[in-house]
Amino acid sequence: MATSFIHWQKSKRILALEASAIDRYLLHTIFGRINIAADITSNLPDGLQAAGQHAYHAVFLDWLLADSQVSPLQTICTCKQLAQVPVVVMSCDVYPASRQAALQAGAALYIHKPLTTRLMIDILLTILPL
Repeated sequence: MATSFIHWQKSKRILALEASAIDRYLLHTIFGRINIAADITSNLPDGLQAAGQHAYHAVFLDWLLADSQVSPLQTICTCKQLAQVPVVVMSCDVYPASRQAALQAGAALYIHKPLTTRLMIDILLTILPL
């Protein structure tokens, strides 16, 4: 099991789009702790540019990345390079309507901040099984 988990870690690459500098630092720290390659950007254009350069296994999207929350998610879901990649929406918003809107727009999961290492491992194992 340990060998397969180590291989699993090394074979995954994550794209994260996060507006908050503090949360970008936190994501960098968490992915570093679990030895997952991650490209973390602060905006959608940089994320789409990265998608043209690398193959990703999952996308983590800050729900408040832009004024119109559904638009970045829909853009990611329709991007040729990311269309088949699960998108996890991260948010401080706990309202059911926000969760429902994200899931209807194409998110695989909707998770609440604050982010923890354990939460991220659980999410990754859920959307990217061993």
